[in-house]
Amino acid sequence: MSEFNSQTNAPLSDDELIVPIDFTPVGAERSGRIFSLSPAKAAISAALLVFAGAGWFVLTAKSVFFGVSPPESAVTVSGLLSIQVGPRYLIRQGPVDVNIVAEGYYDFDDTLEIGPAQAQAFDIQLVRLPGFLDLDTRDLTGAEIFVDGEPAGLTPLQQLELAAGEHILALRKDRYDSVETVVDIEGRSTSQALSVELLPAWANVSFS
Repeated sequence: MSEFNSQTNAPLSDDELIVPIDFTPVGAERSGRIFSLSPAKAAISAALLVFAGAGWFVLTAKSVFFGVSPPESAVTVSGLLSIQVGPRYLIRQGPVDVNIVAEGYYDFDDTLEIGPAQAQAFDIQLVRLPGFLDLDTRDLTGAEIFVDGEPAGLTPLQQLELAAGEHILALRKDRYDSVETVVDIEGRSTSQALSVELLPAWANVSFS
């Protein structure tokens, strides 16, 4: 017994070295495995978040229809939370910027308020651009032109700019009967021509 103890407790020789080894606690290894996330799982998680956000948007958005005249107008709704589905838009409640353009019309650029109703409609009538009128009094010149009671020049007159719609047109010249008529301006930057005859307000008189 004493012999065994003497051998066990014998001192190390100078040639023997103590070499350290790596050691990882079991708990730390398990903790690392719990929080690791593979690329496939990350992609699935991101997809689930996208689907959840899309579902939330569809359930909370309002169905909005823009009834625009003319029908060929181009409608642009600004904002991240707005999606066009056919002729209608899914838009979250609140203010939204709307831009509408059409050839021959003034642009519509305004902020509209989307209310709490599930289905909503906005009727928007674009305003036509002015038109141009070429006006003459045939062989007669220098007749005064009045548009809606305001002087506009003398005949012949080219490219008279007028707002789209009906206007009262009056022509006057000394020694001629005045003429008053209604002219309908097409607008949309188009040109129209009108020729008016003024009749003399005098006659040859002879005495015998």
